[in-house]
Amino acid sequence: MAERDERGRFVKGRKPTNGFTSTKQPKNNGRKKSKIKQILGELADNGEPLSREDVEKTIVHLYTLTLDELKTLSENKDTPLAMVIIASAIAGDIKSKTILNTDRLLDRVFGRSTQPIESKTEVNVNSDIDLSKLSTEEIKAYHSILAKAKPKTSGKENS
Repeated sequence: MAERDERGRFVKGRKPTNGFTSTKQPKNNGRKKSKIKQILGELADNGEPLSREDVEKTIVHLYTLTLDELKTLSENKDTPLAMVIIASAIAGDIKSKTILNTDRLLDRVFGRSTQPIESKTEVNVNSDIDLSKLSTEEIKAYHSILAKAKPKTSGKENS
């Protein structure tokens, strides 16, 4: 590895050995689409787009099936791939005794649950100053002056 120095950085003047050029490009350039996106694209090309509502109904329906019904459905060659993927994910969660896929699927159907956030904010307002009579430029200048002024630090004051 003489192409790197002692810190692991490339040595100056090194020639790339397997870089790409305008004439040398990979066979499949770009990120590959997921299987679901490929299926949705094929359905759209055939004039049968799969809507979000269709996916939601499918997921809800698959959650009403038994484990044996899910396995039978996922092993059937005539079952659409989207249903096979979802059924396999649900069955996999049951087998591994986790809820990772289930949690993600339910988030897709019902949306993520909201969590309340509490915060306390203190605002120090100087009521002696009336800014309502100032122009926009004057208010901007006033704010820039305030931004330059720093509050006194407690305990470390310069004498």
